[in-house]
Order: sequence, then structure tokens, then C-alpha cells
Amino acid sequence: RIGSTLPKADYYIPFGLPSFPNLFDVQDSARHSSIKKQFAPLYTMTASLSYEQGVDGQTAILKEELQRFSDQKQVMDLPQFLQYYVFDVIGVITVGKSMGMMESNSDTNGACGAFDAIWHYASMMAYIPHMHA
Repeated sequence: RIGSTLPKADYYIPFGLPSFPNLFDVQDSARHSSIKKQFAPLYTMTASLSYEQGVDGQTAILKEELQRFSDQKQVMDLPQFLQYYVFDVIGVITVGKSMGMMESNSDTNGACGAFDAIWHYASMMAYIPHMHA
């Protein structure tokens, strides 16, 4: 039961590693609470404000790239490009440096491909979670 009287379904099990539970897949309320407390400082107002400059910088790059595509009348895979934006923002917030995906219009380090593969696997295995080892 995570913040509810309803138990968390087995559906979520494949979204994590059996040996390394995360906030998304853990079903035990006490364990979920323990993990959540470890991340709570990252979501304080002070912490959120400290991310603003980096996020603004990535948003400026996004706007520039959208304008460039428009000016050059280039076809753009917008969902893919927005995924690059998300990963660049995550990079700035977590390690202080963009992954450079928007500027190169590519998955510079394979993070998008890895995420897509994991998501595909987990979303299929979620229906048969007992098969996830």
C-alpha cells in the first residue's frame, strides 16, 4: 500500500531490478517510504530553484533548435527531439552538464535507446510479472 489503502499491483515489478528496488517498483510501504526519504531533499523549493538556470539554458537551446528546423523547413521528429530535451535537462540537473542530444540531434550516449528498450521490456512483462527474474 503506497499512500493508499490499495496494495500496489504486481504490474510494477518489471520496472525495476529484482536486486535493486526503486520507487516505481517497490511494493512494501515501509521500503517505499525509506527510498522516498532519500530523494526528498532533491525536491525541496531550494533545490528546485537551483535547477532553474540549467533548465532555462536547455529550454533556450530547444527554442533555438525548433526555430532552426522551422527556418530551414526541415522535417523534425518532434517526439524524439523532446526526448533529447528531457535527457539534456536531466543531465544538467544530475551531473551539471547537458548530454548534447539536442545540439547533435542524436542519442549521443545511447540513453534514449536504453530507456526505450527497458520501457518496452517492462511494459510487456508487466502483464506477466512472475516471469521477470
